Amino acid sequence: MELCKIRLGDLRLFAESDLFQRLPVKPVSWSRVESYLANPHAQADDPVLYFIADENRMISFRTVLPAILNTDNSRFVWLSGAWTQLDYRKQGLSSQLLHEIHLDWNGRLMATNFSPDSRKLYEKSGLLKPFYQAKGRRFFLFAESQQLLQRRIGNLIFLWPVLDFFMRFWANQKLRNFKIQQATDIRMEKMAFPDRECMQLANDRQKEYLFRRGEAELKWILAYPWLSTDDRTFEQSYPFSSFASQFEVYTVKFYRGTKFLGFLIYSIRNGHLKLLYHHFCEISDEHIAGFFIEEAISKRVKMLTILQPQLANKLKTMTHPFLGSTELSHQIFTSFDGVPRNMKIQDSEGDFIWT
Repeated sequence: MELCKIRLGDLRLFAESDLFQRLPVKPVSWSRVESYLANPHAQADDPVLYFIADENRMISFRTVLPAILNTDNSRFVWLSGAWTQLDYRKQGLSSQLLHEIHLDWNGRLMATNFSPDSRKLYEKSGLLKPFYQAKGRRFFLFAESQQLLQRRIGNLIFLWPVLDFFMRFWANQKLRNFKIQQATDIRMEKMAFPDRECMQLANDRQKEYLFRRGEAELKWILAYPWLSTDDRTFEQSYPFSSFASQFEVYTVKFYRGTKFLGFLIYSIRNGHLKLLYHHFCEISDEHIAGFFIEEAISKRVKMLTILQPQLANKLKTMTHPFLGSTELSHQIFTSFDGVPRNMKIQDSEGDFIWT
């Protein structure tokens, strides 16, 4: 077995190579290649793709995303995307890659975690420890029963259509009896991309946040999403998200009269509505929660994810049409000390915002 690395300056060439084309499982999609190359915090010599090969077969890989801390302009990497071939698992390959990345990046790693298996690896490695945890919520409206219940009751294929029928009926009944309470003093403008006023607020507020997500970062992220709605090239060969039949990203500005109150960015992916980013000068959580209730109804979404705890709790306590909700933790792990704990963190840190 051989451990290999691809540096950012060689990433495009690697993705165009015959070796890459022959791989049954690809370690990166074209969307991610373009995004990695456009990263304002990355350098050509940065190793961004690590993999282990066995007789010209890629059997395990991990990618990383260079980023920067606002506090001292120091760089680190987010761990993003790890895979090991099924018959090579439980052999420590993921751990080997993790230790190599830790060595290359001077021990400066961070990770967000929504996977129990990833968390076990981080804890077992001894390299990463919990740094931040916020408890948001996921709300369900026109949810699919298989997505909600399969882990509890198993893969009962014949049952899902029946349950879906009753859940849609229940959701429609709730919507018929639900009346939207619109705020008469708040005006909203929806657009595809943050304008100059939004970017200025993001830049002004940047110093309050631990991770750099100002104008330069927003332009990069929004211009290079990791999902395509028309290219299915990597749908079967890449183990992570590359295609969605629906993927829309919007910016919404809030005003009271002519006064700009702030903005938020959200996405809808295959019926999943997510809050990605927000900055506000003065506005109540009730107004923002009300917007998401209205948007969820208008788009007839399957579910809504809010990772910001205060906003999620406000929505839960309000009168709403959702069939139910569940707590969802946003966790961040770090491998290095000295990271300030008194700074703000956006909900979508790590790679959450790209998909």
